[in-house]
Amino acid sequence: MGWELDTRALTLRLPFDKYTAWLEDIHTLLLTTTTTLKHLESIIGRLNHVAYVIPLSRHFLSRLRHRLHSIGSQRQLFRLSLEELEDLKLWLHFLQRARDGMSLNNLTLRKPTQIAISDSCPYGLGGFISFGRAWRLRIPTTSRLYGDDTANNFLELLAMVVTIWLAIQECDKRGLIHEHILGLGDNTSAIGWLYKTSGVKSDTIYDRPVRFVSRHLAKIITNSAHSLTSQHCPGKKNTISDLLSFQANDRNNSEYGGSSHPLTPDFPSNSVLTQRFHTFLPQLIPENFEISQLPADIASFVTDAMQIAESSWMRYKNRQTKTSTESGDGGSTSAKQKSEFSTHASMTFPQTKPSSYFVPSSHAIAELNSNQTEHFVDGVTAPWLQRLSVVPQALWLRRSGTVSGGRPFTSRTQKTTSHHCADFSKPLTSSLHHQSANAQSHQSYYDNSNTSAVTSTTRQTKPSTSSLEPSSSPCELANTSKPR
Repeated sequence: MGWELDTRALTLRLPFDKYTAWLEDIHTLLLTTTTTLKHLESIIGRLNHVAYVIPLSRHFLSRLRHRLHSIGSQRQLFRLSLEELEDLKLWLHFLQRARDGMSLNNLTLRKPTQIAISDSCPYGLGGFISFGRAWRLRIPTTSRLYGDDTANNFLELLAMVVTIWLAIQECDKRGLIHEHILGLGDNTSAIGWLYKTSGVKSDTIYDRPVRFVSRHLAKIITNSAHSLTSQHCPGKKNTISDLLSFQANDRNNSEYGGSSHPLTPDFPSNSVLTQRFHTFLPQLIPENFEISQLPADIASFVTDAMQIAESSWMRYKNRQTKTSTESGDGGSTSAKQKSEFSTHASMTFPQTKPSSYFVPSSHAIAELNSNQTEHFVDGVTAPWLQRLSVVPQALWLRRSGTVSGGRPFTSRTQKTTSHHCADFSKPLTSSLHHQSANAQSHQSYYDNSNTSAVTSTTRQTKPSTSSLEPSSSPCELANTSKPR
């Protein structure tokens, strides 16, 4: 296969000879900055081999692949652009991770164990994770992005990455490894950009900020002991994250929403808003839900991303409004206003301040509850499980000595199971909060669907130190399949 498989540590590693040879090729290319079509094709083929085990690395080959189509002769010498060289620098990191070893638990198809859900609008962004930690930021009124609907695709991506990063940090703090994080959002462009940025043209306002955020996401995922998957969440099911993304009357004069925030007409602090969520919408939040400030490293990343985006928007707007000066014309009557970039301090809400006696209208709360009538986790996990249920068996089952009719028992066309959909209506009762217990309490989702052939490939090989505790919290996953 071209890989070293360690069945004791359950890791997959790039062989040393390949690692050193490919690393040297990239270092040479970064020094010379010039190459030929044949040489670049060879490098792309080798890096594509690594991309099989680091999925987030795949969209950093798109620029190099596009360059192949612009070269006519295989012997023609050409120079790589700065962005293409930046992609190659990132591949040095990916090669190192492939050599260190990728856990097999992060390379298999399995049910997500953590949820990271977020949302944004041109006035702010926010999100929360299944452990209960929540966050929110506002877009300063002086920002180029404030109230600009064209910026929302980027803001949705930024919100997803921040929430995923929070989930990773929380898992590490609790000593959890090989967690499978499900990133949820209601923007299809942002979800697609998590894995693929080839559709982002270099001459658009999205190019620099989107690639900056995507590169950072790839680094934090490959540096962690966890894996990532994503899924679209309909906006009507994303009530809490939506309420975290704006306040008061931000949207009143905007085509984006056109409605006031039912819980924040008095601009409450994070602690006060946390209490209101627990009081008026407890069924839509985790038991330990709490809005807090972002850690320093994440806050610094958000500030950098916002400043890159604002700079990109500024250049784009100036290019659109640029006019030529006619002969004898004195030019503009006023000097250009100096741009003010967002800082983290200008984006944060106060953590604590005296609480008010505001009580939202019962009609507003009833309307929020009516937007999400089904169990929260049922709504966000059922589509993921349904998608797994139609995966061909041959993708994750392999022949193990059992032959029926002279053929392996797996099929390239037969679906994994046809019984999953019948179980989606059952209430989910298993908590995401892990505590020490016997590993026998763990059962995969497929045990409940009577698909023993699938569970035989996913059962644990050694005792686990965590188990699932029954709970009625709406942000819980049922019967989470643990790493092998």
